[in-house]
Amino acid sequence: MIGNMSERIFSRCAERISDDEVRFFPGDFIENLLMFDCFIVESIRIKELPALVRILGFEGVRDLIKNGHLKINCQVVTTAQTGQISLDPSKPSLPNGSYEFSVMVSSNQKDYIHKCFDVVNDIAELKGKQKIKIKEIISSSFLDFPKESIREYMTQLQTDILHKQVVITSAISFLITREYGQNIDIEMIKLYVEYLGDDRYKIISNLKELINISDQEEHKIIERAILTVSGSNQRISQMKAFNCISSFRDEDLPIIKSKFDFISQNIISSDAILALRKVMKINNLPNFGSVDLFKQLDIDKLLKLRDSDECKLFRRLIWSLSNSTEQEILEIINEYRNRVGQYLRTPIGKTIRFLTGTGTGFIPGFGGAISATFGLLDSFVLERMFPVNGAIVFLDNKLPSIIK
Repeated sequence: MIGNMSERIFSRCAERISDDEVRFFPGDFIENLLMFDCFIVESIRIKELPALVRILGFEGVRDLIKNGHLKINCQVVTTAQTGQISLDPSKPSLPNGSYEFSVMVSSNQKDYIHKCFDVVNDIAELKGKQKIKIKEIISSSFLDFPKESIREYMTQLQTDILHKQVVITSAISFLITREYGQNIDIEMIKLYVEYLGDDRYKIISNLKELINISDQEEHKIIERAILTVSGSNQRISQMKAFNCISSFRDEDLPIIKSKFDFISQNIISSDAILALRKVMKINNLPNFGSVDLFKQLDIDKLLKLRDSDECKLFRRLIWSLSNSTEQEILEIINEYRNRVGQYLRTPIGKTIRFLTGTGTGFIPGFGGAISATFGLLDSFVLERMFPVNGAIVFLDNKLPSIIK
């Protein structure tokens, strides 16, 4: 994939309740659909499909996929700690305090997908040939995690265990706080690692000296910390493979911060989504998570609106506000409204309104005709003010229009 990674999001829109059931989050789905040009769904055995068809209809799902706005990753790729249940008969099982990390993948991806498609049979909204067609459509949207990316993130895990222990201790500190309610500074946590070969490690720590836990609990904390680090590495590798940003779990964030503190704000989607929710709130618009999608949301208008130039400009504005408080956002947007309103009453502003209103095609892009008519300073104002105007028009007029 090429292009700007911030235009694509890799995330879930459901959570597993049981082997046969998921809880779909329509608000999360709508937010990601609105804020990103392409939503790559981290699917749970395609069990989100019935909800997607109910919300979007057969045609809506088809068109989003056809236009490249919706893609699906449906693979079993995870890291497991297998030291105590050695999968290789030639390797002896390891005692507590020693670990082996292995990648678990589906042995037959084709059969796995075939079984996942059983969910289509239960979608009442699909009639006759639509059930066959939807399988073809979904299959065309699949994005698979490359094998070389799997090798890459497992190599990174070895580097983290042996040479970047601050990443492991950050995960341990987070887990201790969450599970035991104790705040342990990462600098107090000491790990002594011996590499045994074949992705096997012996790890001695001082955790029992820091908190009152058993040998088994110590083993499990270190195991879960390393698996969390592996999950974060996998996430980053997926971002690289799919050229996208990603949502992260709470336990991933300390690891991401310890690895990439200086760029973490640019690769995590949650800040942009939170900024969107703040903007919706201060403009008295409902959170998409609280909206009845069937009664209160115009899905057809939403699907058309998300492709507009104003929506793309609105996304840029939201990203710029990702670290702002509600009060700061309110002040910034009101300032933009005032500046845009004052500017559009000037001679050049009136000309802009005429050009954009008559659809001359000069804006955006500001080609030769604009450059010949306006000076450099005017062109600067056009480049800086027109995008803001488009974003404010989207916020004030178009976004509210999709909510009935």
